[in-house]
Amino acid sequence: MSKRRHNKRPHATRRRPASRARNPRGDGFTNALTGLGTAGYDRRLATTFGVGLELALNPYLIRDLMRGDAIARKVVAKQVDMAFAGGVEWRAISPAGDDLKAPLLAELTRLKALARIKSARIWGRAFGLAILVINADDGGAPEEPLNLALLNRITHLRKVDKPRIVKIELDTSGGDRDGEAEFYTIQTAGGMPLRIHHTRAIRFDGLEVDEDTFERLNYSHDTVLQPVWEVLKDHQTGGSVLSAQLEDSIKVIWKIRGLHDAIAAGDAGFVQNWMQSMSMFTSAFRAMGIDSEGEDVSFLTKPLKESVDVFMALMHRVSA
Repeated sequence: MSKRRHNKRPHATRRRPASRARNPRGDGFTNALTGLGTAGYDRRLATTFGVGLELALNPYLIRDLMRGDAIARKVVAKQVDMAFAGGVEWRAISPAGDDLKAPLLAELTRLKALARIKSARIWGRAFGLAILVINADDGGAPEEPLNLALLNRITHLRKVDKPRIVKIELDTSGGDRDGEAEFYTIQTAGGMPLRIHHTRAIRFDGLEVDEDTFERLNYSHDTVLQPVWEVLKDHQTGGSVLSAQLEDSIKVIWKIRGLHDAIAAGDAGFVQNWMQSMSMFTSAFRAMGIDSEGEDVSFLTKPLKESVDVFMALMHRVSA
């Protein structure tokens, strides 16, 4: 008896068999027949999220999208157009209290400031980064900080897109601007590099990203086209398929007497002449003339409603 009591294991120490381990599904439901709840078969469990193609690292593709796709262009530019739609109100007061609005507007017109700012904002959203370089007459070099005390005038504003920004140097001082851009090296029109201090440039970013992605994208943010890239591709694919179906939606069916015998005999000219004469007849009289003994012409029309519904669903997805 004592030996049996010694071998008997307490109930609290019993373990669940491996075959009865908890199912990873929250509701514990699986179906061995359909694969529901199994990662290898259930697409909901196998779904992952990834960026795919890095548009911000493919500026040529972004250029093509902006030039060749109206929806992509609208995604980028619409927010900027709406922001500037109501105009901009400017104010300028001198230290003595004089109203300087008129000379300010004259200078802004000379610099084309509004158009330059709008353009930089659009292309900053497109590429993820653009800067507006301030060519200032302050006696300093481009790589020196802008000296407002010695500033006589701003001579020019130049928009520079991210592909023309050769290098970005960050502030590593550990101060207030640590990790921010300190210098931009841009490519001039002659192809020479020019180093510019950040105080001489106004920065326009795209979609904000995390620090790791910011570093991987060469210290810039993301293009606004990145989240909608797959949706745009699906929409364009759906439109191409629908266009092809529309072109192929009506088929002319020719029932030609003696067609089989002509083909078997190698008389290709008979078929060609028959169809050519029929086309000429239709073109001249806007009607069809056929032999009355057994020949026939009919039209086969393909229904497009389901395809149109799918394309409309893709359009709604783009609109969202």
